Amino acid sequence: LSLALEFLIGADILKTAISPSWQDIGQLAAIVGIRTILNFFLTRELKQMELGSIREKDVRGG
Repeated sequence: LSLALEFLIGADILKTAISPSWQDIGQLAAIVGIRTILNFFLTRELKQMELGSIREKDVRGG
């Protein structure tokens, strides 16, 4: 999912580079910001899940 967000950002950047207008640039900035935040929280959530899984194994003795 994270990689897909990166590709979507790249596609939006290329689209804006071909025919830039101030409206397109503003929309791109908003989209990149939102997707970057989503990617950050997704990565953080995955790390927390991994740590929880490791702690569970330690508690069970496995």
